[in-house]
Amino acid sequence: MSFDFLEFEEQVGMLWHRIASRNQESYREYTESAVRFSELRASLPVLFRALGGNPALEFSQIDKRVSTHRLGWRQRIGLVDEQIAMAEMNEIAVKMPPAIALFPSPALNRDLYIWYMAWFATSSPIRVPDAIKHDPFASDILRLVHAMQTDRALQQVFPGIAAMRNRLYAAFCQLRPARRLPALEQKVEDCVLAFLRGGDTGIENPFQALLDACCQNEAEISELIAASGLRPHRYAPFLPVPLWGEAICVGTSSRSNDNDPDETDEQAQDGNQERKKRARRRKNDQAGRNDPLALNRFEKIISIAEMVNVNRPMDDEDEQDARKAADELEEMEISDCKRKAATKLRFDLDLPPRDADDGKLIGEWTYPEWDYRQQSYRPDFCKVVMQSGDETVSDTDIWQPGELERQQIRKIRRQFEAFRPRHQVLRGQFDGSELDLEALVRAQCDRQGSGELNNRIYLNTVRRARDLSVAVLIDVSLSTDAWIKDNRVLDVEKQALSVLASGLDACGDDFGVYSFTSRRREWVRINAIKGFDENWSPLCQQRIQKLRPGYYTRLGTAIRHMGKLLEERPHQHRLMLVITDGKPNDIDHYEGRYGIEDSRRAVRECRKAGLGLFGVTVDRRAQDYFPYIFGAGGHAIVARLENLPAALPRIYRQLVC
Repeated sequence: MSFDFLEFEEQVGMLWHRIASRNQESYREYTESAVRFSELRASLPVLFRALGGNPALEFSQIDKRVSTHRLGWRQRIGLVDEQIAMAEMNEIAVKMPPAIALFPSPALNRDLYIWYMAWFATSSPIRVPDAIKHDPFASDILRLVHAMQTDRALQQVFPGIAAMRNRLYAAFCQLRPARRLPALEQKVEDCVLAFLRGGDTGIENPFQALLDACCQNEAEISELIAASGLRPHRYAPFLPVPLWGEAICVGTSSRSNDNDPDETDEQAQDGNQERKKRARRRKNDQAGRNDPLALNRFEKIISIAEMVNVNRPMDDEDEQDARKAADELEEMEISDCKRKAATKLRFDLDLPPRDADDGKLIGEWTYPEWDYRQQSYRPDFCKVVMQSGDETVSDTDIWQPGELERQQIRKIRRQFEAFRPRHQVLRGQFDGSELDLEALVRAQCDRQGSGELNNRIYLNTVRRARDLSVAVLIDVSLSTDAWIKDNRVLDVEKQALSVLASGLDACGDDFGVYSFTSRRREWVRINAIKGFDENWSPLCQQRIQKLRPGYYTRLGTAIRHMGKLLEERPHQHRLMLVITDGKPNDIDHYEGRYGIEDSRRAVRECRKAGLGLFGVTVDRRAQDYFPYIFGAGGHAIVARLENLPAALPRIYRQLVC
């Protein structure tokens, strides 16, 4: 028997909430007709790039965002604010809603995803000037100007999409609510509707004249607003149009990392989160106070969910409560914390890239870094610290492979021994160590029959060898400590590396094995597991087994250094094999598109120098960025982690045989 009826205040509150918040959204969601992004996840990036979109941009999901448009009186009662699903693009990523349920027709919802691909392929992110960033009226003009220009350019570049455009616009005009607005906001709304309907308002609209002038001279929006005589008072932005994807640069910001803790367990075990969370950095100076002042109002206001800047110890929540709280937050605040958290979750945060310090570093090896935003190199920007492995190994440290590993090693060694350079007998030579009896008999017969003598009557024995040097570069960043099913990534990588190195030793190729990790630009560590001048031995095998997860993945710098080592090898053919488990990233500005572009530039530098380069990854979502870094035919994505030990030798045979 339920006693809920005794909680009279709670029952009244729940009833009031249902009445006040029912059907208050500006755009109704037709959940029965929803189309999910996951259903089109594989095809949309291909379509985007086929239409001319930037191949460096990654694809991700984004939650609904708060809109600051004017709410009706019933909405103000039932809603604190309204959240609307909008597609976005910046210079780093294309972000799609997890599902589209805007239209009652599933076909139209599916068409909207396709429309977004054409929209973003045609547009490019705009940078909002500081002068109008906090002016809602000027920002609205900039949004409208960009939407109108993108729409017209899209129809011009892709005339075949006109039918889809007309269907979406006509259906959306029926869904857009009619609202009572102040005079200036109503003029803006009239212009929005006129453009969606493809006609004119039919009345004189001073805002339309201002908008047309801004389209002609986008750089002088502030001056044109001042000259128009329009004086917005308590202006609220217009209700967003979900058909118009937002393409705005995220900008850059700098921060100090002086108080970064030494612990680097930012990665959590849950690696299946694909949705991006909005985030912003904030200095919570009160959280680090050591004085005994306690700030607690002792009323537990459940509606407060955001970070509050007070001196409060870290909460010891379990994982489920922490994940639920994270899912309910629209924007996360990132700040320093000197205590170890009880719960660790993995998120893909939508943080702007940071500006880097322009100071030069002088070290044993310094390398430039490519800044795609400036389209130039930062000279002597990254420092490589190269370390050698252990020089001694005791009998107790010698790695003893299991039965499965021994079988794989024996199998690969037998296969690779077939590639070992062998002596080859060449027949019909002009000179040699002995006579070719078959050629001699044939030559004598020809001389007696035709009078012509063939002098190719000798045998010569030569040693055929592949003039090849191979560098294997493996990523040992912190993400390799993650588990996929029952396997840890690093453990499988070590097993695959042992099998491949044993095969390379069997075929006699000159090879070196190196691992890398990084922590900021001044510390890119490369460990020599087996140098080029070393023999494969139990010591090298033990170095592989002693590999531990490091920090981050500054891939471009590591590739440049390995390219330098390969260029010093005397062989005619030189190959670099890069094995990684995720996208390039580091704790500073090296993240997102910046890291991808620098890694791609490093690959191009090596190939321009005559080096062969091939990338292998076990990242299941690598299709978004890995082909862009290594190019078509220059990479392999191993979908199942446990297949890596068998895949690496097969890939190597295809490359060199």
